[in-house]
Amino acid sequence: MVEHDEGYIRAGSKGTKIDGRDGLRTIPSRRGLLRGPGRGTYKKDTPMMTVAYQRADNTERDCVVYNVHEDGKKLADIVEETVELGSRVYTDEYKAYSSLGKRSYEHETVNHSKGEYASGEDNKIHTNNCECLVGLLK
Repeated sequence: MVEHDEGYIRAGSKGTKIDGRDGLRTIPSRRGLLRGPGRGTYKKDTPMMTVAYQRADNTERDCVVYNVHEDGKKLADIVEETVELGSRVYTDEYKAYSSLGKRSYEHETVNHSKGEYASGEDNKIHTNNCECLVGLLK
């Protein structure tokens, strides 16, 4: 069982330029024209990263963080590179994952837009571990 999710990292530090103690200065992320509607991109100063988290019954856990640049890879291609074919993959309902079932994966989803964060028997279908890792990496 593998969870897979994506996140967007804001490049640069948050905030404005402020002289701090000892003359230290923070460099803010670029603001203005780079960001716009839609998902983040490397050009918009918010590059995408993906996280694959392997659930295991014992203490062995695997986590892969993949930084997506402008190489044109689709999320389903990244899943195929990091997850063994035939595995059960849990994702959200983002359309980029829709072809996983056709690629020999057992693909199950949660629908965050409807307030669903866990589903299935014993709420086993979720991406909460990946969401946590994305939050920590931001």
